Amino acid sequence: MLIFVCPHCEASLRIAEKYLGQKGRCKKCGGRIALLGQADATAPQRASRVGIEEGGEAQQKTKTSKPATEKQCNYLRALGMDGAALTGLSSVKASEYIDQLRKKKRGQEPPTEKQLDYLRRLGASTKQIQTLSSKEAASTLIEEMHLLPTAEQLKYLKSLGASGAQLATVRTRGHAAALIDELSTTINN
Repeated sequence: MLIFVCPHCEASLRIAEKYLGQKGRCKKCGGRIALLGQADATAPQRASRVGIEEGGEAQQKTKTSKPATEKQCNYLRALGMDGAALTGLSSVKASEYIDQLRKKKRGQEPPTEKQLDYLRRLGASTKQIQTLSSKEAASTLIEEMHLLPTAEQLKYLKSLGASGAQLATVRTRGHAAALIDELSTTINN
């Protein structure tokens, strides 16, 4: 089984490998997706949005005039959209609203326990975790934790007195930040 993330609603979808390369709809929001990715991937892959296909103007009008699916409407209601605003809504517009509301909601929701646990496994410091205020901030920190440390971080660690052995273990920005926090706390105490 492969895991794809819906570009419309961010839902994780478990997909059998035989569907790789095909188009379909998200099981959660009904948005059109293409399952383009790698068969041997172990990490979640991002599904592609299915845009207007070849065929010109006539097909574009047909595509945009299709009404929103019931799944899309239900999902928009769950995201807090007023039921009256759903009247006459096209499928394409519903997908756009889903994207907007998901981004807004992610910025307001606190980080999940799963995100916090993952950050701890990545080596984030207690200070870094305590300052997180939203899912979006946690996602940003997770991404940052995977990047190589900056030259400034390494220089600062040296100025804090990090040993060669400590510097040799620093593989990511997250580890560098955690070591900076640790050494700063030791110096301040």
